[in-house]
Amino acid sequence: MAADSYIVTHRRNIMQCQLFNVVPTQKRKRESQQRLWAGKAVFEELMLPEMGQWTPTYQLKFEYESTPHVFCRTRIMRRLRDVKRVLQRQPDGAFHVLARAQALDIVLELRIGDAAEEQKFQDMWQRMLEEFEMLAEK
Repeated sequence: MAADSYIVTHRRNIMQCQLFNVVPTQKRKRESQQRLWAGKAVFEELMLPEMGQWTPTYQLKFEYESTPHVFCRTRIMRRLRDVKRVLQRQPDGAFHVLARAQALDIVLELRIGDAAEEQKFQDMWQRMLEEFEMLAEK
């Protein structure tokens, strides 16, 4: 179902974000990591207008700070496996994001330039995981 079919019930902005390409582990000397975008990450809580019962549904958008334009967005996350596929925490603490741009899924590395903003992102990620884990147990 398209994101346009949903009503946005809540938005949470994470400022000072940057997205980088993910360099292959077997990289060549000429391959390097490049910054692709800078702006704010926006967690959106979504709801279908015709649904009588609320179930957690989220999407992460990457917007430019000074304009309302969206650089890219993730797929809609409706269950635990969606969250685990879209947002993967790496051993070094960074997040890899499965973003959707031009109808392609692309893995990008998210970096957040402020410790307080990074904590907000981690709190939101943890909240989503816990919500979906509780629903999966039912």
